[in-house]
Amino acid sequence: MKKVAFIVGIAAVLIIALTLSCGDNGNGKACIDNDRDTYGLNCTRGPDCNDGNANAWDTCDTCKDGDGDDYYELCNTYDGINGPDCDDSNASVNPGAAEICGDGVDQNCNGIETCYAYVADDERGLAIIDVSEPTSPGTPVYEGALQDTYGVYVTGGYAYVADERGLAIIDVSDPANPGSPVYKDTSGNSMGVYVTGDAGLYAYVADGGSGLAIIDVSDPTAPGTPVYRDTTGSSEGVYVTGGYAYVADLDSGLAIIDVSDPANPGTPPVYRATSGWGYGVYITGGYAYVADYKDGLAIIDVSDPLNPGTPVYRDIPGWSMGVYVTGGYAYVANYAGGLAIIDVSDPTNPGTPVYQNTNGFSRGVYVAGDYAYMADWDSGLAIIDVTDPANPSTPVYQDTSGFSRGVYVVGD
Repeated sequence: MKKVAFIVGIAAVLIIALTLSCGDNGNGKACIDNDRDTYGLNCTRGPDCNDGNANAWDTCDTCKDGDGDDYYELCNTYDGINGPDCDDSNASVNPGAAEICGDGVDQNCNGIETCYAYVADDERGLAIIDVSEPTSPGTPVYEGALQDTYGVYVTGGYAYVADERGLAIIDVSDPANPGSPVYKDTSGNSMGVYVTGDAGLYAYVADGGSGLAIIDVSDPTAPGTPVYRDTTGSSEGVYVTGGYAYVADLDSGLAIIDVSDPANPGTPPVYRATSGWGYGVYITGGYAYVADYKDGLAIIDVSDPLNPGTPVYRDIPGWSMGVYVTGGYAYVANYAGGLAIIDVSDPTNPGTPVYQNTNGFSRGVYVAGDYAYMADWDSGLAIIDVTDPANPSTPVYQDTSGFSRGVYVVGD
């Protein structure tokens, strides 16, 4: 009899241990999980409809996350962050994903692929164009209370515009009804802007003769006082990554500035001269791609930013003024020749350019999904299907009332 009582006691202890081992749901009651699949009565992950079958979780339990992105396809309730997932077989598609324009996929699960092109439209200010259907762009909406605009960067519901007087920040959380600009004057002529930051958000402004201006925009409604780092040329474009600002510095080529502490940028900049004039710059894969005006595209190894390599060139007839690199191709805004596409899968040996002419004078380029969006000066916005980079399509245009200089495309 004592032996039976001992066995019963041991069994009771084991049952209690099993029920407590998976944790409770915070209400003080033990999680009862008989099949050890982490679902059960009072368990954090929810009840189990078949607590005798550990393999039944994927068909009947409270939640299912088939693609491992922490967004659940099947759930009784959602916390606003983790569901519902509209495609539980693709981890890049969920309610928290960024919308990729022009690829025909609804990444953020809002039921539509809404995309906008933000165009720096010279004296007409900022033009916002619905490009959800790239082959049929919408009528521009303008925020015209600006001076001459040259470049634009969009993030977090705000457009940061390089305006002749400095930096203009515009609330574009409702693209159809942009807010009034908030200004931060700079001492030069703002030509380009890049916005990024880990500990705080900063706008890096290519400020013409004043070099690089760095502005704290952690509060976009109250930007901070600019901090400057002068350059020997005239700053036209900027790209920031890995704690360094890469500046297209006109006759000085490429200037590299340590901005690991944005409030105290390094001095002096490191330079790599190019044979042309640096107008635009894009950084990826340890290389700087410089739109080098009359000398086409200059590719510079910047894997060691303090010791940049010798430029490799790909000549492009005309004047290279903007560049965007993605998928192993460099897309160059060629002022007199439209779009030039160059295979840069081997950056040390760039391929022969493929051209698609435009009606205007291409100043800037942004590639999203299967389309290249060109700031095409007097022709406004030119949109080119580059699904096959070796055979770009005939441009589709949306005229603007100003002269398009820069463009940024983002999903909503």
